[in-house]
Amino acid sequence: MSLVKKTRKLWHDLYYRFAGKRGVNFALRCRDATEIADLGIGSIGIGGKIRFRLHLSLCDACAQYQQVSKVLGGALRGYAAGRPKLPDIDKVNQDLLKKFSSK
Repeated sequence: MSLVKKTRKLWHDLYYRFAGKRGVNFALRCRDATEIADLGIGSIGIGGKIRFRLHLSLCDACAQYQQVSKVLGGALRGYAAGRPKLPDIDKVNQDLLKKFSSK
């Protein structure tokens, strides 16, 4: 387990041990965090951004989902902007596997 994952797990365990019910509700659910990751954080207020960043700091799965969502979103925006060359799906998959399987 990498140092980042160990640190995130320790932070997660400490937060949920001492946060109380209000703190747990403040940290968002994974479903809400992935929705924000897909739609972008520009449309939520400062409080929503803080809650989203808190959730990402606590949840390794959602942090990775957000990174993958950004990569795929960038590829789609490039395609929609009329770039003549389609992204090489196999290369994108390999890059994603390389980036996230070592963590």
